Amino acid sequence: MKQEIDATAELEHKNIVKYHEFKEEANLTTKKGEAKRVAYIVQELVEGGELFDYIIDDGAFSEPIVKHFAKQLLQGLLHIYTRGFSHRDLKPENLLLDSDYNIKIVDFGFACKLDARDGSGFSHSVVGTPGYMAPEVLAKRPY
Repeated sequence: MKQEIDATAELEHKNIVKYHEFKEEANLTTKKGEAKRVAYIVQELVEGGELFDYIIDDGAFSEPIVKHFAKQLLQGLLHIYTRGFSHRDLKPENLLLDSDYNIKIVDFGFACKLDARDGSGFSHSVVGTPGYMAPEVLAKRPY
């Protein structure tokens, strides 16, 4: 969770979810009255659900709808890229829609700096969701 918060701290864009609060260690009292240690993130409310659900329920989108979503997705990705990050788990489940059907990119848990940890500019970690991974990631080649 900390990595996700650190990655998004520098990202302020209308197509990227906003995080309001983060606690690594907090106390929660269960319904049974027991104390439990938890971590949490408070993010902006995004009421429309996942883009994935719309794809499953409605099938292929019309061209105007695809253009609407693609433009917003690309604008959000450009912002992420120009701030020096890679998302690394982009998929319809990580694209939420607000009440006006605007894209909000979420889940930066696998995000990393573009310059990579070793300074080479290439990432080597095999992270993400296998069905959505690029061939070079699956082949364990630098990307």
